Amino acid sequence: MEMALLAPILVMLLIGVIETSWLIMQTVDVRQAAREGGRLAAVDYGNSVTVAGEACLAMDNSEDTTVTFVGASGALGEDIDITVTKTASHLTSFLNWAFPPGMTLSNTATFALEVSPPSWTDGTVNCTTTP
Repeated sequence: MEMALLAPILVMLLIGVIETSWLIMQTVDVRQAAREGGRLAAVDYGNSVTVAGEACLAMDNSEDTTVTFVGASGALGEDIDITVTKTASHLTSFLNWAFPPGMTLSNTATFALEVSPPSWTDGTVNCTTTP
């Protein structure tokens, strides 16, 4: 009798923990991609598509992801910003009231430009267009 009352609550709690962990993992993934893209852009690893491609490869799941570059006209030592934006995906619809579908995850990494002028340009690159 007691198990019949507690089982639904425990299952809902377990699903909530799994869904929240999935969203936290995606947030960490976006943060890592921004850091990787910023590091590569700062040392002028290549053009915008090449740097964005490497940032996208740093992610476990890069669908619905864009990489935005700002600061290509800066002088040596000036700040550049690399922003990675991704639409969060859900495993279930259980927590849609807390984490709405289509929620955007975004992180910006700021680095000092180490090579001037860089071969990448300001703008946005979609991860689906990278090699």
